[in-house]
Amino acid sequence: MQKMIGQPGILKKVNAHMIKQIITVHGPISKPEIAKLTKLSLPTVNKIVEVLVQEDQIVAAGLEGSSSGRKAQLYKINANQGYVAAIYVKDNFYICGISTFTGEIIERNTYVFDEKQAISRFEDLLRVIDLLTEKIGRDKLKAIGIGVPGAVDVNDTVYSIPTIPEWESFPMREEIEKRYEIPVFVENDINLTTVGYFNAGLEGRGENMMYIYLGQGIGAGLIIHKKLYKGMSNFAGELSYMVVDGFDSNTPHEWRSKGLLERQLDQAGRNRDKVANIIFKMCMNVVSIVNPECIVLTGALANEEIVRSVEKALSDSLHQWNMPQLVYLQNPDPYSIQGIVSMCLSHIDSQIQLVNRQGI
Repeated sequence: MQKMIGQPGILKKVNAHMIKQIITVHGPISKPEIAKLTKLSLPTVNKIVEVLVQEDQIVAAGLEGSSSGRKAQLYKINANQGYVAAIYVKDNFYICGISTFTGEIIERNTYVFDEKQAISRFEDLLRVIDLLTEKIGRDKLKAIGIGVPGAVDVNDTVYSIPTIPEWESFPMREEIEKRYEIPVFVENDINLTTVGYFNAGLEGRGENMMYIYLGQGIGAGLIIHKKLYKGMSNFAGELSYMVVDGFDSNTPHEWRSKGLLERQLDQAGRNRDKVANIIFKMCMNVVSIVNPECIVLTGALANEEIVRSVEKALSDSLHQWNMPQLVYLQNPDPYSIQGIVSMCLSHIDSQIQLVNRQGI
């Protein structure tokens, strides 16, 4: 992302970015309507729209349907100016999608990693990217987004990825960009699913949401004011380290390294009441700190019965106006791909960075 602070032409670039955003949200739209929404002069809008048309970023979309007088030309985003490849990495397979620049996913595929082949996991990932590239053409691929089952630091290096140990401390983005020479974005899978559900599942019903995965470990993604929040060192959402009953300075180190809350869930096993009680405590802490409109629960430990039990316990413990919506999500995979696409498009479209930002 290009930082524009203090550089000549910043106003022009900011205005172009704003106009493109307006067309993305409100298109097909006319120049006078753009001027009204942006509060820019019509001559300024005319010049910027002409440049965007020349660059194939937007296209004409027919005439305004007024009954009398001169009809204004409408414009919309050029969905086919390029495509995004989205790859969601699971333990031994990949869920993939190809998206237009308007976020429409035009193709979905699943590829399996064959452990019998003498190939590294990274080489296999490149194989999958090549397969997706063949479907749309190398010149049309404008970005690659990858969701990984591990953490990603502020330098886009993958770590804490026990299911694919060869990727530990691996600069994935850097290596893939060297090969394809286009922007590559790598993010934790839980964060991406969080973004995908917030955009496509919650559909604007609220500004704050916590997505919690309860399976092989505990993972969570946090949306605050419609933006993914990752914290100072991308540690936000590590709920397994939440301090609960039984944790003090004498707690064995091996418990602290995994997280006491996660250990307690492991010990609860298949005892539904114990599992529900631990999840209830977790959600109470989330509500007390974040006060989200929605908490989404998914994973092997979160079935419909447990979620409804947690919902009742929360309702009995909270004032009605503090009670979040509790959602049980059985299959998060479609939202994972949507989250990867959202990540790529938000970075591609944000050509101007006025302030440093974290998250998606």
